[in-house]
Amino acid sequence: MFFGGLGQSLGGMSFEPDVHRVLHRHPFPNVGQGCVMEGMVLALEGRFEPFSQGRGFITPERVQEIETIAARHGSILRHCTTHKGLLKKSPARRKD
Repeated sequence: MFFGGLGQSLGGMSFEPDVHRVLHRHPFPNVGQGCVMEGMVLALEGRFEPFSQGRGFITPERVQEIETIAARHGSILRHCTTHKGLLKKSPARRKD
């Protein structure tokens, strides 16, 4: 199994009340679910909107926009990882 769809706060995360047990269910510090991270950076921008509007509705342009917004607030996309660390790419499969 792997962890995907995650974001990482480069400056750390703290919540009051502390909700890390709910949001942080993987072994990496300062990492949260992408949807939660998206909501946090949008709130920091004062943008209260359904940005990605659910699974399957996000466009490449919107991904680039949210990455730009997140970077302004010290957050980045987290690469896919396993409990042991970074997920290595598997060899490409032939399409015969």
